Amino acid sequence: MVMKSLFYFLEKKQSNSILCIIGPTGCGKTQLSLDIANQYNGEIINADSKQLYKDIPLTSGAITKEEMNNIPHHLFSFVSSKKIMSVAEHRELAEHKITEIYSRKKLPILVGGTALFILSLIENYQFPNAYDPELRKKLEEKTDSELWEQLQALDSIESEKIPKSNKRRIIRALEIILLSGEKKSAVTTGLPKYNFLLLHPNIQSREILYEKINTRMEYLWNHGIKSESKSLSVQNIDQKHPAALAIGIPEAFALLSNTITEEQAIIKTQQKARNYAKRQLTWWRKRDDIVYCDADSFSIEKIKDSKSL
Repeated sequence: MVMKSLFYFLEKKQSNSILCIIGPTGCGKTQLSLDIANQYNGEIINADSKQLYKDIPLTSGAITKEEMNNIPHHLFSFVSSKKIMSVAEHRELAEHKITEIYSRKKLPILVGGTALFILSLIENYQFPNAYDPELRKKLEEKTDSELWEQLQALDSIESEKIPKSNKRRIIRALEIILLSGEKKSAVTTGLPKYNFLLLHPNIQSREILYEKINTRMEYLWNHGIKSESKSLSVQNIDQKHPAALAIGIPEAFALLSNTITEEQAIIKTQQKARNYAKRQLTWWRKRDDIVYCDADSFSIEKIKDSKSL
């Protein structure tokens, strides 16, 4: 039934369809997206918040030009690390790309592990237009702890979703409350714009996934994280910037300042990546409209064969 659902979604080719390939790092999203895009005339849109930034393509695991295999890819490695891109801004850009892809009579395929990027599109989040430079300046002068306690008092539900160290997200949540009078935890949704299918590669076991993540992060440490962290440091990028908070970069900064050893930095990077994958799995487990498939043994032939099931 899983493959049958996917077959009918892909074959219908409704004018407003988007395929969303979701899941944690290391589960096979990229190859799955390439296989489907190649067979079903698709174009791929990035839905990973770190793969937006052009200064950390290796650290973020962004697909390379060679790996794209001549399939059009959009919103990868194009934002300067001196700019911060919000969920609302990403959605606006993604919607433009989706419209362009429809005009070419192709299938938009969103791929990434940032749940809010996916949900803002498929559930049509209505974002309050809340920004004031003077308020932003006052909030930025406060400590992480002071900001989090303020948010906890005003919106306890949202405060539990945000780590105390994520100053940028805490400030944004406070701005929405203080300027619009609405809690961020109560963000409303509009009428759905798209017919969507959420496709999630199966996870054989957490142990296997975590081992893949450990191997991947050790490789990235030696083939991207160290060099890209040095580049960010030279550019004097704010260490609270999203690019500077990509998994492995804070640990590389700590190594550069001689506060930890390289072995400790790698272990911390691997642990942080495993914890992030766990949160991603937990987030998506709440939904009952996800189609799961075995990415390792996936084939287009299986989709076609499902028609007769």
